[in-house]
Amino acid sequence: MSSNDALRMERQERILSAMRGVKKDRTPLLFAGDFALIRYVKPETTFGYMIRSHEEMTKTIVDEVLPHFPKMDYLAAVGMSSRFLGAAHFAKTYLPGRELPENEMWQLVFDYIINEGDNDIILKNGWSKFRDICLFERLGYNGEEMALDFEAGTRNKKLYHEAGVPFMKGDMLPAPFDMLAFGRGLMEFFVDLFEDGDKITAIQNMILDEYEEENRDRIRKTIEEAEKLGEKVVYTVAPCVQANCNLLGQELFEEFGWPLIKRQADFVLGLGGYVFFHMDANWTSFLDYFKEFPKGRCLFDSDGFTDLYKIRDTLGPVMAFTGSIAPATLAFGTPDEIYKEARKQIAEMGDSFILAPSCTLPANMPAANIDALYAAIEDE
Repeated sequence: MSSNDALRMERQERILSAMRGVKKDRTPLLFAGDFALIRYVKPETTFGYMIRSHEEMTKTIVDEVLPHFPKMDYLAAVGMSSRFLGAAHFAKTYLPGRELPENEMWQLVFDYIINEGDNDIILKNGWSKFRDICLFERLGYNGEEMALDFEAGTRNKKLYHEAGVPFMKGDMLPAPFDMLAFGRGLMEFFVDLFEDGDKITAIQNMILDEYEEENRDRIRKTIEEAEKLGEKVVYTVAPCVQANCNLLGQELFEEFGWPLIKRQADFVLGLGGYVFFHMDANWTSFLDYFKEFPKGRCLFDSDGFTDLYKIRDTLGPVMAFTGSIAPATLAFGTPDEIYKEARKQIAEMGDSFILAPSCTLPANMPAANIDALYAAIEDE
């Protein structure tokens, strides 16, 4: 076993221990997002370069950044280029150096390309055919370019894995609720929930039916091959960010949101995988639902809008959970502020806790602030 293989297994066990509610030796650390990491060593790097040269950026992070952070245990939201991020949510992606200035952050532009009457078309012809019409005809994405980008992302994740980072073999399941909501427009979509609720449910189930049929054997094989090497595979489940408790009441959440979360998680768990709930937005009122998943198999990743203390008290006995330091603090706060907040969370959150930024490290986060977040683990 190489030193990187041993490091990967050590990091994996630290995260798995947190999932079981046991602190192995210290609090685990999760970093997310690669834009801030590349600027840690190359602060002059433009967003345009990051988009056009994502594989070179990954190599730089692996070779020059990761050695600075040997106590970083989990690296999320890395490896994939942002060129087609909007496609996952039925939006256009405006890019630096193309629609935007060279050093301006990429943007998602929502054109609301799902029209009245499209629900009947989907139910008649199937989801995949309609999805392709939306992506390639209505939004103008290029299928060949998307395929090449996906292949590059796979190579990037392999580089991270070989460098000793665990959990780089899984991927993200689809987001049926959010695709429909963003594609239709939130106001129109919420009207559809009341007027065409049965159709929305049928379409969401159709999306998952097609995904499971197409990917079940691939996911099972990935998990089985990883198990032979002693590795676990984590899949990201985030099917309905727009079903959070700031937007939906409990009755609508139980009808349209929770069934998606439960079905996707049960699908992954049933195949032997582990689940990473990436829960942007506020889920404070809905946390009790997540207690039903088996202990030691899941991680709840919040972004600061969900009450961290309630996550600790409600889900800490069942699964690991991440802390969250506000993006504004990470980007514009002082290193001392970040260090003190991180140390406070480490002291108060218990044995299931994983120190992490809110969603991702902001792309404009100064290197000194990244160092301060890391120092909170170094000084434990």
